[in-house]
Amino acid sequence: MYNVVAFDLDGTLLNSEPINWKSLQTYLNIYYDISVSIDELLKFTGKSAKDIFNYYGISDYKSAQIKWIDEFDKILDEVVIFDGVLDEFDKLIKLGVKLAIVTSRKRHELDKLMTKFDLEKYFDYTVSIDDTKEPKPSNEPLQKLMELASCSHKEILFIGDSSTDIECAKNNDTKFALAIWGANPDLKEQCKIVLNTPKDIYKTVVTKRVCGCNKIYFDELLQYAKEGKFTTYNELIDFVSDRTDCFDCFESAWKLLKLHINEN
Repeated sequence: MYNVVAFDLDGTLLNSEPINWKSLQTYLNIYYDISVSIDELLKFTGKSAKDIFNYYGISDYKSAQIKWIDEFDKILDEVVIFDGVLDEFDKLIKLGVKLAIVTSRKRHELDKLMTKFDLEKYFDYTVSIDDTKEPKPSNEPLQKLMELASCSHKEILFIGDSSTDIECAKNNDTKFALAIWGANPDLKEQCKIVLNTPKDIYKTVVTKRVCGCNKIYFDELLQYAKEGKFTTYNELIDFVSDRTDCFDCFESAWKLLKLHINEN
């Protein structure tokens, strides 16, 4: 059962990748007279800032990152949140799921973006690159989240868009879902769970939470509800009893049915 849903930030929640590359392009040109196309910079997708600077022979990593961030801040208003993402947060919170962000951005960058999009009210936990010794693809960021949330690796669903996100989850033996709206489509082959739209987030989480023994399927439950086959607890008991003897399923299914009724 997923009790915590963790999101990467850039490319998963925020469509900030174009602005990242645009600001990097400007930085390289201004400070090092390096002219590079956006297409060429795309090869660094999923790489750390340090790796990128090393590639261009820039050794003063901390100073370089500060100046890159300065260029990013100048065009911060161009960053947008992916359509449909915010709608899913409220649904997950109603299920009792805790939300988290696990990002390779520095803490002050993360805080600035969360304030811009008013994200603080949704997220219980945040992990930045400043909170661990090793960034993604190390599993340290997810280990830090486990510490903050007092949960196991099996209780987390990590949603991201890059190969480093995939490896981070794999290294922590944590379930991963690919946010295809911000990802390279080629990564689909590496992932068992692929989210085609933000709406798939809720469906993926809620299906897992309906029944830990995986004998009840949320799609079937909602289909019965849409057809008006039951709206009372007794009718639901009959539905569940035909599929499992797991007591937890009764309470989970009833909670989900009420949520569906309230939303419709």
